[in-house]
Parts: sequence; C-alpha cells; structure tokens
Amino acid sequence: MLGLLILYLIAGSPSTHVSISQHEEKGEWAILKSVTISAVFIGLLLMSVVNFATAEIGALLLVPMCLMAQPLKLDMKAGKFRSFFRVICNMVLGFVAFPPAAYFVAKTLFEGSDSINMGDFWNWMESLWAWNSATYIYIGMVHLPCWALCLHILLHSC
Repeated sequence: MLGLLILYLIAGSPSTHVSISQHEEKGEWAILKSVTISAVFIGLLLMSVVNFATAEIGALLLVPMCLMAQPLKLDMKAGKFRSFFRVICNMVLGFVAFPPAAYFVAKTLFEGSDSINMGDFWNWMESLWAWNSATYIYIGMVHLPCWALCLHILLHSC
C-alpha cells in the first residue's frame, strides 16, 4: 500500500503537471505511451498462458517502466523534486529492465560480482533458444520492443 502511495505521489496523473501550452507537445509521446502500455498488456497476457513465471517477472520490470515513462526533457524543465525523482526512477528502471543488465544484476545478487563474464548472457540466450524456451520468445517479441518504445518516450524531443 505504501508503494502505491509513493508511486501516486511521484507519477500522479499525467495531466496534473502539464500546462496547456504543452498539450500539443504531449500528444505525440502520450500516444506512444498508450501504444506501449497496450503492447505490454497484450504481450504479458499472451505470455502468461505460455509461461506464467516469465510473464510475472517481465511484469515486475515492464509495467512500472511503462507507467512512469515521460520525456526526460519535460521533467528537467519542470525543476521540481517530484520531477527529479521521476527522472531518477525512469533512469533506474530503464537500466534494470534492459535484459542483459537485469541478467547481470540478478547474477551478481545470487552469485557475487567476481563471477561475472560478458559471455554468460549470450550463453544463457543460446541455451534458451536451444531448449525452445518461451522466455526466449518473450524477450525477443515482448520485452525488448516494449523496452525500446519506453526509451523512445524517455528520449522524446518535445
């Protein structure tokens, strides 16, 4: 419950902190954001039938990132603490939701930082492909495209 309150205080309603003069600028990235949220919803819905655990982990990474996504330029112009905190959250979620970064963060947490090798992610992906894993399909067809759309929103030049 506390997490929801914090997210509401940070994100709030997107229309509460956008002035009337920014409505035209907001249009393009807002449409892109709605497309991204729809793609995440459809992808996670389909993936939950195939592999629920993968869809659940993906939802923990993608849903907050898609809901918090707002162009960094707008937040930088605002100059408020709320906007600054949203920039920090977007940067952290954008980094952690990138599959190689998430893999190395999880590997570091479970095995320690001295066992990190750059080829490990590639070996893991090859094994997923060889096993015909649904996780491979999820990463390639749902997670990476939605992550790229969220980054496009964050780097939007409004």
